[in-house]
Amino acid sequence: MFSLGSSSTPPISTTTTFVEVEDDIRLPSFQNPVNYNLEIKVYFDPTLPLGTTTISPSDRFEGRAIIDFHITRSTKYIIFHCDSSLVIDENAIELSNLNTSQTGLMQNSQHYYYINQLFRIDFPNNLQPGLYRIKLDYYGNYGPLTNLVGFYRTRYTEDGVIK
Repeated sequence: MFSLGSSSTPPISTTTTFVEVEDDIRLPSFQNPVNYNLEIKVYFDPTLPLGTTTISPSDRFEGRAIIDFHITRSTKYIIFHCDSSLVIDENAIELSNLNTSQTGLMQNSQHYYYINQLFRIDFPNNLQPGLYRIKLDYYGNYGPLTNLVGFYRTRYTEDGVIK
């Protein structure tokens, strides 16, 4: 697990599993998000010349998502929107049942990145209907400066100053 605010670059996962799914991009009807709390910390090298299409190893971002959601029926999985370029720290996923105050790391769960920008977590035991909170730490790279999709980095010049 990496530390939020750490100055070292976290390793990029090499164990990402991609799974084909239906064309549906909606969350399951039994899973209703009620609150999102997102933290994003950005790191970049401001000394790279304008027009360069490469990035330095320090060009990255990291953060934490805390999502409250309501489950309306018993289920062994939950699904969230997440692009596969975003790496979830799978050893630090924490799930809390807000009805019972039970909290724990999801050490025995399986995780899958779907090709249609969904992230699925399968649990060893069923989640019962109720209100839950999940905490996810994540990190990623911006990609080249020509990438203007998702969370990206860009530069512009104003009054002769590169910003």
